[in-house]
Amino acid sequence: MDKKATVGNAAPLMNISDYLQHFPKALVQDQKGQRYKSTVSGITIDDKPIGTGIDGQLLEVPKIVPAIGYLEAPNEIAQPAVPYTTALGLNTSISFSFQLRSNPYGPMMVKGFYVLAFDQNGAIQQLDQNGGGHTIEASIRITGQQIWQGHLALDRDDWYVFALPVEAGAGAQVDLTLTRFNVASALPDPVFLAFGLYGIQRHFIPPSFHIDSSLDPIRNQSTGFRVNTFPAQAAAGPPVVPSITTMNTRFDNRHPTIVDEMWFGGNESTFFNLRWEAGELCPQPIPTALFRYHRQGGQLPSPLLVNAPMTLNFDIYNWQATTITQSLNVASASFGY
Repeated sequence: MDKKATVGNAAPLMNISDYLQHFPKALVQDQKGQRYKSTVSGITIDDKPIGTGIDGQLLEVPKIVPAIGYLEAPNEIAQPAVPYTTALGLNTSISFSFQLRSNPYGPMMVKGFYVLAFDQNGAIQQLDQNGGGHTIEASIRITGQQIWQGHLALDRDDWYVFALPVEAGAGAQVDLTLTRFNVASALPDPVFLAFGLYGIQRHFIPPSFHIDSSLDPIRNQSTGFRVNTFPAQAAAGPPVVPSITTMNTRFDNRHPTIVDEMWFGGNESTFFNLRWEAGELCPQPIPTALFRYHRQGGQLPSPLLVNAPMTLNFDIYNWQATTITQSLNVASASFGY
């Protein structure tokens, strides 16, 4: 999409198709005498670091930024029964602000937002359940500009996509208002909302991608974890203190790698975050239910395109009083020979 709304001072971002054309074909000549495009010279193309866009910046990565009321306004909003969510009762309106990550993280292209609703036991709720009507309204402003306002009436889709992505500079302030109306429905009172923005973010630090990489992905680098049992909460609270279990997978190939899918199976009440050597998917935990098996296709908001070797580190947060069993799978591919 050529057009986009612009907020703050940020350079235009490029999609993955734009970036892939800047991957070098390979070495000019390998040890077997095979010849490739002679445009590759040293570790740069057109004086830009290998594996970056035309402006020399690092390849874009997916970013999910949860909007959690009680973390931003502890004196105004009580900590909810479900961690990492915002409680919303009947006939109530909650407004709070948060900031997108600043340096060393670059601008974020906000593509839309997600929302999940839980009851106090962590069970997923449909916001338009049993024809209950539009019960919740949301308003989003970025650096003072109205970006979205409307009712939340989710059935089988947890992601809202903006008609135009919004480019926001690092540190941009986001103002969120959630209003719940007294409409008869099957939703509990209160309902616990996991709400946040998602999109693409660019890091300022350029990579050092190897130049013997292909133009297109040629090798699967997918990983299926064994089924894991995560221990019960660390403390019952209030506030509840979740147990935290770290899982990781290592990609030992030496080529740029794209990760575009991950999915969780099993219990839907846990939360997680994902980190790697040069970045993070989310600054606070988000629901694993966003990436349920056979829901959303496990598709990330945008491909995670990073150098290799690399390690993906998952932190799984279980706030339930019992152990939880889940599986995790990551789908990716290598740009190497």
